Amino acid sequence: MKAKYPTEEKLLREFINLTNLSHFTEVYNRLMLIKESKKKAYNEAICSTYNKQLCIFVCCMINELSSGFLTPVITVLDAIGIKPTVYPSETYYQTFDEQKIYVCQTDNKLRIHQFVDNRERGNARGLCKLLDWPTILVYFGCCILILFNKFISEENYKTFMTESIRHLRERARCDPDVKLDIPFDFKEANAIKTMIGSCSTLCSHSIEFLLWHMNCQNSGIGFVCQYLGNELAWMDMHHLVLMNDYLVTSKSPVLRDLRVSREVEDLNRAITKVSSYRYPQFYMFMVSNLERFKIEPFVFPTLIAVAQVLEKGDYNVTNLESSSTKAANLSMVQSLVTLHQTAFPQNHSSPSSVQMQAVKEENRQKRSRTPMEQKNQILRASNVQMPPIIQEKTHLIILD
Repeated sequence: MKAKYPTEEKLLREFINLTNLSHFTEVYNRLMLIKESKKKAYNEAICSTYNKQLCIFVCCMINELSSGFLTPVITVLDAIGIKPTVYPSETYYQTFDEQKIYVCQTDNKLRIHQFVDNRERGNARGLCKLLDWPTILVYFGCCILILFNKFISEENYKTFMTESIRHLRERARCDPDVKLDIPFDFKEANAIKTMIGSCSTLCSHSIEFLLWHMNCQNSGIGFVCQYLGNELAWMDMHHLVLMNDYLVTSKSPVLRDLRVSREVEDLNRAITKVSSYRYPQFYMFMVSNLERFKIEPFVFPTLIAVAQVLEKGDYNVTNLESSSTKAANLSMVQSLVTLHQTAFPQNHSSPSSVQMQAVKEENRQKRSRTPMEQKNQILRASNVQMPPIIQEKTHLIILD
C-alpha cells in the first residue's frame, strides 16, 4: 500500500538537484530583469508583450517542480497566443534569433533561453545567488496562490501575499535570515490570474499536484502543499458554505417558503453536484465554466441575503452591501429572516447557538482536512502510479 505514495526520498530525488535549482534561478533572474525594463515602458503593446512574458516565466517556474505540468502549461500558453514550434534539439543553438525569447521543452520541462550581451548576462547572474529549495517552494506557492486569487485592491494584495509568504516560509523551513519579497506587484498578479489562471486544465492539474504531494508528511513540499490546499479549499464557494451553515444545517423554515422555491431547487442541485464531486472543496477550479455558472452567487440572491443577515446577527437588511444580493427584494429578505427567528425564538439564528457554533467549527475542520483524506481514499482504492517521464522532441515557444 505504501508503494503507491511518494516517499520523501523519492520526492527529494525528483525535485532537488543542482540542475533544477539552477534552471529555476535562471528563470527568476530573467523575470527580475524584465520587471526592471517594464518600469520604463508605457506603450500598451509593450505592456501586453510584458504580460505574456510574465505568464511564460510563471509557467516555467511551476513546471520546474514537476514535468507533469508540461501539458497544462503548453495548453494555457497556446490559449494566449504563444504557440509551440518543434525543432530538432541538435540544431537548437544554431537556429535562434539572438533578440528573441525562447521557451524550450527539455526532458519534459520548459526552459527559457535568451542570448544577451555580456553586460546583461552579468547583471542577470548578479541578481541573486543560486536559489535554495525552501526559497523555490515559497515562490512556487506564490505562483499557485496568484493563479487562483483575484485581488480587488493593491492593499488587499500586499496584505494577503505578505501573510502568505510568512506561512510558506515556515512550512518550507526557510532560513529566517533570508529575505523574500513579493515576486509580483498588484497589476502583474491580476494579469497572470486573468491570462492563465482562468485555464481549467492548469488549475485542475495544480489541485491534483497539491493533493498528491500533501501525503509527504515530513518534507517541505508536503507542508507547503497542505497549506496551499487549505487556503484554496472552498474558495469562490463561500456563499454555498454560508447557506449550508445558516439555512440547511439548521433546517430553517425559509427553505420551505414558496417565495424562494426556485432558489431552493437550484441550491439543492448545486449542493448535490458539489458534494458528489470527488474533490468538493475544489469544485469551482476543476469544472467547466458552464458548471461553475450554475452555482454562482447570482443564482441564489435571496437565500444568500438571508444567510448574511443571520450571520451578522443584527437582523438589519439595510446593511447588505454584497454585489451577490443586489437582485434580492429587501422586504422579502426581512420577512424570511423574521420567519427564521420565529422558528427559533430563543436563540435567534439557529435551534441552538452553541450547537450552531459547534456545527460550524466541525464543518470548518472537515473542510480543512478533506483534501488529504479524500485523496488518500482515492489512492487506496486504485493503483495510481507516478507517471513516467517520456523523452520527446524539443518544443520551442517563441515570443517576439
